Amino acid sequence: MFSHDGVKDSLTHLAAPPFLYAELRREVAHCDRNGTALCLLRIELALTERKEASIVEFAHALTISSRSEDICARIGEYEFVVVLRGDSAASEIFLKRIVDQWHLTTHPGDLSISWVMAQAGENPLTLLNRLDCEPVIHR
Repeated sequence: MFSHDGVKDSLTHLAAPPFLYAELRREVAHCDRNGTALCLLRIELALTERKEASIVEFAHALTISSRSEDICARIGEYEFVVVLRGDSAASEIFLKRIVDQWHLTTHPGDLSISWVMAQAGENPLTLLNRLDCEPVIHR
C-alpha cells in the first residue's frame, strides 16, 4: 500500500500515515510557536462502485485543491486526512473546493467530513483522537 520509503501511498501518491504523523508533529509545533491556527480534516469516501479509480480521482482532487504547504494523506482504504494552516473559515473554503471538485463529475458516493482546530499546547495524538470523536457531516 505504501512506497518502500514509507513517505508516499503507492496508489494515490499522497502522504503515507508515517509521513503524515511526522509532519503533523512539526506543524503542531510550528503553529504553537507562531500562534497560528491549524486545522485537521478527515474525509471518507462512501463508494459503491469504481472504487480504485474513484480513490485515485479523489486524491487528484485533493492535490489540485490544496496549497503546497498543506499535507494531504491517505490513512485508510477510503479515508484521507488533510493538515491545513489556517482558521475555520479557511478550512470551509478548502472543503467547498474539494466538494465542488468531487461533484463536477458523477461519482458513486458521498463524502463524510469531520474536522478539528488544534488547541494551544495540544499534542498530535490528542488532536487525532479528537478528530476521531468529531461528528461527521455528509456532503
